[in-house]
Amino acid sequence: MVFRIDLKIFLFFILFYLTKQIEIYSVVMIFAIIHELSHLMAGILLKMQVKRITLMPVGLSVEFNLSQDDYNSKVLKSNKLEIKRIIIALAGPLSNIIIMLITKILKINTELSQIIIYSNFLIAIFNFLPIYPLDGRENFEICFKFICK
Repeated sequence: MVFRIDLKIFLFFILFYLTKQIEIYSVVMIFAIIHELSHLMAGILLKMQVKRITLMPVGLSVEFNLSQDDYNSKVLKSNKLEIKRIIIALAGPLSNIIIMLITKILKINTELSQIIIYSNFLIAIFNFLPIYPLDGRENFEICFKFICK
């Protein structure tokens, strides 16, 4: 497993600091990292091997190695690999939805709860868009392959 830090994160940090938006950026980054850690946990629970973790300006990026068994299952017309990838892909937005629900149930300070709810909502929704580096591009490919079989 390799851990990398994208140096552009420091440029983002300086930009948001100078524009006095560092608090908002920090909150969004925390929930984006939780989102990606959910993908990581789902992959680990499904016995996928982590290839690389990269800290980027928009959160973490997690890549998994595909095992020989997963490829062999795919060749034998099994959807095991695609189902694993769908579960991993849905784990991130699911974590954001759970955080939103917990925040709503706990009825935390209204300003803080609004920031938590809106930032998690945006992370969950934007990660369904098929845009790099968001999860939507891969989610779209996985679902398209799974449905079209």
